Amino acid sequence: MADDSFLATLNEFIQITKEIIKKLNEELDWINDHHTRCNAAKTVGTTSTVVGATVLGGALVLAPFTGGASIVAATGYGALACTAGAAINITTDLTDMVHPIMIFHEHIERIHRENYLEFSRNLSVNMDMNKYGVQRL
Repeated sequence: MADDSFLATLNEFIQITKEIIKKLNEELDWINDHHTRCNAAKTVGTTSTVVGATVLGGALVLAPFTGGASIVAATGYGALACTAGAAINITTDLTDMVHPIMIFHEHIERIHRENYLEFSRNLSVNMDMNKYGVQRL
């Protein structure tokens, strides 16, 4: 009879572990998708910065031919594009670094609370651990 209780508890542990692995794989997929979206945003930010720098460089090269008018016309756009691109990259880096960590820890705690805590209660109820020579930690 005690062996049946032990096997039932062991089977429950295996099932719970499989569920946890499935949930963690779902979280990993979400984090990978989030990272892909962040990479797309960073591409936009980097492109904006490069375009702004190119416009500034072109305005400087054309300045002798336009009497300096190109500098006045392009400086505003170039500086704005460079600043916007840098802001996009910084914001995306922070989001990509902080958000998945916060979400992951929140879900890990929830998974632990839902599965292992209940399992450990069932384990102590279903088994007499001292009978098998196992001491509680």
